[in-house]
Amino acid sequence: VRQDGVGVCGTVMAISSVPVAGGLKQHSQQLKVKLWRYYKLVVKRLHKDGPM
Repeated sequence: VRQDGVGVCGTVMAISSVPVAGGLKQHSQQLKVKLWRYYKLVVKRLHKDGPM
């Protein structure tokens, strides 16, 4: 379960560091928001499962 959290974090960081052009910019913003919400959900679940 912990590896999932790390993987999500890495994915978010990778997407954040990818330069986006023109019309893709807004779409990537929405994608980042979705990923961030998912990431927070995963973190919450990890804390519920027990100490990290």
